[in-house]
Amino acid sequence: MSKLNLDQTTITELQAIGRKHIETAESNPDCTDLFDYWDCYTLENGDLIDYNISEANEEQPYEWSMCAYGLDKPTEDRPHYINTEESLTIPL
Repeated sequence: MSKLNLDQTTITELQAIGRKHIETAESNPDCTDLFDYWDCYTLENGDLIDYNISEANEEQPYEWSMCAYGLDKPTEDRPHYINTEESLTIPL
């Protein structure tokens, strides 16, 4: 597995997104869709990465984690493809 290279500004922005999502999820514990959340983030150069915010415990105290993943280039068959071999754990 290779490390996804992100600059500190991007990591800080992803942390803010993660913390806001966690606040929303914890204030709506009946909405379990919020406890395993995927989305895309556009880097400064226009490339996309995917990120996942997930909770492992499913009850309090919550155990949140966040990871960003590289995306392989689009092909005719798929618009983008998550490259789980290229990742970075984002500290929350």
